[in-house]
Amino acid sequence: MRFDRYWPELTVAVDFVFANRGRFVLMLTGDIMQALVLFFIWNAAYREAGSLGGMDRATMVTYIFVAQACRLITAYNMEGQFAQYIRTGDIIRDLIVPQVYVWKRLWFTVGWLTTIGGLTVIPLMAVGILAFGVSLPPLSAVPALALSLFLSMVICYGLSSLTGSLAFWTGGSLWGISQAKRLLISFTSGAFIPLALFPDWLGAVARVLPFQAGVHIPTSIYLGQLNGSALWAALGTQILWAVGLFLAADRFFDYSVRKMTIPGG
Repeated sequence: MRFDRYWPELTVAVDFVFANRGRFVLMLTGDIMQALVLFFIWNAAYREAGSLGGMDRATMVTYIFVAQACRLITAYNMEGQFAQYIRTGDIIRDLIVPQVYVWKRLWFTVGWLTTIGGLTVIPLMAVGILAFGVSLPPLSAVPALALSLFLSMVICYGLSSLTGSLAFWTGGSLWGISQAKRLLISFTSGAFIPLALFPDWLGAVARVLPFQAGVHIPTSIYLGQLNGSALWAALGTQILWAVGLFLAADRFFDYSVRKMTIPGG
């Protein structure tokens, strides 16, 4: 595997983001508004209780903004692009180059999300820190947080790639499947409701699924809620999901390409 073939994908992703910067300004505005809505909802809830799920009000405020930041960094939905490439037959151009397609899209995803992190997450967190008292993570947690976020990108890419490959079997239409996936991930990842507030049975199910790795684990590391063996166990879980989903995405893509024919491609 020659990784030098894939590094240019990082540059392409960065250029693409800056070429569409107006889109990301709108996205940032929407995400700040979403964080504010969540803040006011949870702020109202804390008027009736001093603690929820073992989290006081200050911790919950930090959780809200960090969870939204993690969601921005790790949420990459490539299904729509996949479906379009398959409908038009343009995916053939990517298949004839001497690159493994899933590796190519992975590096593009990392470049995309890293750039988005600079353009959207930093302003979002600045608003939280300056206006709402969001706390910074302990310095000792930063290396583990960086590793966790990278693994979250790979996990979310694997999920998105698996979903995208279904377009080979659906004639290039994935809107319903993509929306169902987005809803499931938003609910079970801890992006809007901390898993600590789930009923015991539902929280246990959510922690078994890979979706919580995108938001719940990195947010818990940021808050200092994972230390020692618990931290290593969480990172180990992310590594297993990252490797497993990436391999599954690679195999399913190859199988789908061999089995399907694109008219006019």
